[in-house]
Amino acid sequence: MSPGEAERRLFGEALVCSDDLPWTLTPGPERADEILRHQAMAERLLRSAASAETAGPEDAEHSPQDVALLRMEAKIDLALELLGRMLAAEQPQPPPRPARWSRLGAQVLASSERAPGSRHLLSLQLPTGLNLPLRLPVEVLASEPREDGQIALWLAFSPVSAGLEAALERFLFRQHRRQIAAHRRGGN
Repeated sequence: MSPGEAERRLFGEALVCSDDLPWTLTPGPERADEILRHQAMAERLLRSAASAETAGPEDAEHSPQDVALLRMEAKIDLALELLGRMLAAEQPQPPPRPARWSRLGAQVLASSERAPGSRHLLSLQLPTGLNLPLRLPVEVLASEPREDGQIALWLAFSPVSAGLEAALERFLFRQHRRQIAAHRRGGN
């Protein structure tokens, strides 16, 4: 597949976000059960991120049970954040690099060639505060050397469930809204 065809397939009719994110691309998974396991974990992570983002008090008055529940939730959030930071310290992240992605796949710049048709695991460190990478099985659709020595790779997410595709779409929509809001706050 040509880079232009890959571009149209991944981004032609989908919401696209461009981010600077820490990401890695490692070989595998190959087996269908491994791919499904990674996809299920990715869907759970995206749903957890959405829940954490939308949770919060909706009215000013709460019963004592609601207040106690909110305090317990805040303590759990703090414990999870501390655990995430400890895990992140154990496994240093790569520096943020450009990534364009949609619910269908991603385009990244890599330092080495990957063969079209090869399967990999794309790990993205999302700006969710969860300190957990989103790991998505991908297939290389196309690659193209650039003048700066990097290789542009177009990566299709392995066929995903409707739930994962919807979770990706919701996450990307919220990320797109955050980018627009940040751009407006910047005075543009």
